[in-house]
Amino acid sequence: MGIVVSLAYPGNYLFFPILLLLQAAVLAALFWPALAAVAVLAVISLTPDGWVNSSFGIQTDLVGVQKMLVILLAVLLILRHGVRFHLSNPTLPYTGIFAIGIARGLGLGMTVGESLRSLIGGCSPFLLAFVRMPPRLYDTIIWMVILMPILNMVGGLALDVIGMHSVLDPSGRLQGLKSAPQLAHFALWSVVASVLEFLRTGRARYTWTTAVATAIMLATGARAPTAYAVLFGAGALMFTRTRHFGLKEKFQMVLATLMGVVSVAGVTVLSGALRALDVNSIDQTSGRDLMWPLFVSAIEQSPWFGYGVGAGTFVVDLSDSVAKLLGTTAAHNEYLRLSVEGGLLGVTLMVGIMILWCTMLSRQLQRTEKTLFRIAFLLFALLSITDNTMIATTALSFFSWVAAFSARGFYEVEEAQSRNA
Repeated sequence: MGIVVSLAYPGNYLFFPILLLLQAAVLAALFWPALAAVAVLAVISLTPDGWVNSSFGIQTDLVGVQKMLVILLAVLLILRHGVRFHLSNPTLPYTGIFAIGIARGLGLGMTVGESLRSLIGGCSPFLLAFVRMPPRLYDTIIWMVILMPILNMVGGLALDVIGMHSVLDPSGRLQGLKSAPQLAHFALWSVVASVLEFLRTGRARYTWTTAVATAIMLATGARAPTAYAVLFGAGALMFTRTRHFGLKEKFQMVLATLMGVVSVAGVTVLSGALRALDVNSIDQTSGRDLMWPLFVSAIEQSPWFGYGVGAGTFVVDLSDSVAKLLGTTAAHNEYLRLSVEGGLLGVTLMVGIMILWCTMLSRQLQRTEKTLFRIAFLLFALLSITDNTMIATTALSFFSWVAAFSARGFYEVEEAQSRNA
């Protein structure tokens, strides 16, 4: 293919080596799918969105590349391992909202191509759930989700050491390679995954990954993710007890987490950056009080069906004073964004499908795992009130974990049935 393209476009000599590398990567992914999953999730974690955006202004392009990598990975894994189809997968309501928008006519000056691109990007986090995963693959994905905030922080430190990008944002919050809120989201899902793995296996390494992820989250100064992580951890400690998660293991997890938190708290207090525990900043909304009324006004103009998939990025123009002040055009509220794109019908459909999907994915899990898995979805729903959760690259982290964790449940049930047959 690379030779054919190079002959067709003789002036573009880079086509051949690039396509050759791409083909080699595809073949490698088919033969070593777990390694391909490691590579894709590592790229998502280590892509320096924050640095590139501040230096070159092309963050949207990088986000699109990361989502396309997940789409390619999902396709290759389905070809390698087979498909597990779920009618409740959120790709279906997204497609329905897109179809309604096309039929009624797109609004806010959006083109069909722009809406289609948003549809593809919006569906990308959910595609791995279609893969019929074997043990090595789902274990690898879960472990990579746990490591993502650590990789991001280490990558940020590396760029900081060579003077290319500060690991701290201007307010002193830890941002790693992306932004403080994104790093906090990675850390939250790392905590969730670590707690569940520790509950399941009792391995000490998950105690330390929980502690490190919690410390990273505290250093980002993100209030909501920190609060949700504390609630999740406290709930797991108080209300669960398994063969691998008794009083001794609970004490180990609490002690390790406190060590990490105290260490980070000491450093951040000295730098004045401990925003997550700053009671004087609780009433601050980080500009949401300026952005949300603009989205509410747009919803009022088309309340039932919205303007089509992708319209959420067209509510506020980049030249608008609010966008310049906040440095973003995103709503920081997924329910408002979905209401703009699909109206009240669309957001209701999406919420309903997500509840059904969570129920279907968790029905085969053990009782304790089922409860905590559903609580993780509840945390995601709560986080969506104040943050971008479905369109950001952090969604790739959470839903990769959802796909892998539920795939393990399906696999174990099927193996038990085959043994009893």
